[in-house]
Amino acid sequence: LAAVERPVALLRAGETTEVHVDIGQDGRSEQAVPVFLDVEGVTIAENEVVLPAGGMIRQDFPLTLPESGDLGTTVRMRPDRYPLDDSMHAVLAVSEQVPVLMLRGIGQLPGEGDPLLFLLAALDPENSGAGRFAPRVDLASGFDPAPLAGTPVVVMVNPDQLGAARRAGLTDYIEGGGTVLLFAGDPRVQRYLDDSLLPAWGLPGMGTFRATAETRDRLEFLVPEHPAFAVFDAEARATLTEATVYNFFRLPDDFGTPLLAWADGGAAVVEAPVGEGRVILCSFDPSATSGDLVYSPMFLPFIQRLTGYLATAGWGRFAREFAVGDR
Repeated sequence: LAAVERPVALLRAGETTEVHVDIGQDGRSEQAVPVFLDVEGVTIAENEVVLPAGGMIRQDFPLTLPESGDLGTTVRMRPDRYPLDDSMHAVLAVSEQVPVLMLRGIGQLPGEGDPLLFLLAALDPENSGAGRFAPRVDLASGFDPAPLAGTPVVVMVNPDQLGAARRAGLTDYIEGGGTVLLFAGDPRVQRYLDDSLLPAWGLPGMGTFRATAETRDRLEFLVPEHPAFAVFDAEARATLTEATVYNFFRLPDDFGTPLLAWADGGAAVVEAPVGEGRVILCSFDPSATSGDLVYSPMFLPFIQRLTGYLATAGWGRFAREFAVGDR
């Protein structure tokens, strides 16, 4: 067994997902071997896999999640002379809700000019508090860093003047494996981001700002196979890229891994490692005063997929898989 790839997605009891397993051998002829999938000590699937001579193959195990909680999962083969690679383990985090801390930054316009209006609608569409996400709103300039330890993802919008203690607490959280989805599309926060917050995370500045309706631009997918976007087919991606945006930054080329770009050039959405954690920066305002992206039928799944990816991928202290010797 070479690798077990668990789903990077929000998982709920009763839903069906897939566990992907890479298996190989160095023999000179094909070999059929049984491979078993155990969940919480119970064997729920057995597949016979034909291994190519001297090669690797991927086997997919459909899995209906039996219950909520952290489910111990084992993929195993029959023991041979080298038992260390005959089994691999993972943890599937199955939960009814994922807590999300949403931090409001610089003063926003009321109503549809408020980015949090659309982000909250995307994460809790029915405003019921019973959806996949459990968002909680606080001020970026006044939140308590202590609860971050139990928060898998933080969403920030145009943060300004966090203060030294909150900036340090947020930085420690990310470096230890936490994640941040950051939206920045207001030029008033550029100095703070360039001079204080982004340098604390080892990231470059925001680049150039465009702020008129005459300079509208569109998003383009650069990495459609990214785990956050892999579920989007070509039609879905095209729908998102039909929307127009203004009030945005063109990020520099050295700002992490570009995931989406502006059609006229420059990075628009980037992912960057910070310590053991991750930051995804969207260089635009998710509000009605910055274009029609927030009215796109793809805005909701776009926000949910980015948030779900960060909340469940698992890095640092939020990791779900461990090897012998890890702490």
